Amino acid sequence: MLPGETDFVGPTLQGRKVTVYRVEGSPVENHRINVAYDGTVSLVPDSNKVIWLNFGDEARADSYFLRKLDAGLPDVQRKSFDADAEFLVRVRQDAVPEKYARQNPDRPIISRDPYPDQYGIPKSYFDDLLN
Repeated sequence: MLPGETDFVGPTLQGRKVTVYRVEGSPVENHRINVAYDGTVSLVPDSNKVIWLNFGDEARADSYFLRKLDAGLPDVQRKSFDADAEFLVRVRQDAVPEKYARQNPDRPIISRDPYPDQYGIPKSYFDDLLN
């Protein structure tokens, strides 16, 4: 089972979900994800920069949230939503270490943080993330 996974259906990845976390706060440029009350997820318009996401590690999300809160980050929020597990598998396969990100601008980036499944997602993956 994948970390943070919900809704296992059958022996394949089809129908499997992974919870995605993001901690963000002010300045407004750090606000990248909107999660509506009905669960609809959208990205803030006109921001094509890489978005850093945590796939499946709720304890890491909570820890990072508390660290930002303790540091006084204004308007700090922990956001979460479910994504297809197949998307995470693709990200894992395609991702490059941070030191190679400039040479591979259209590929996900493996975070330097010592936690699994922390990735920078480039614009070229936004549609697949949200679908």
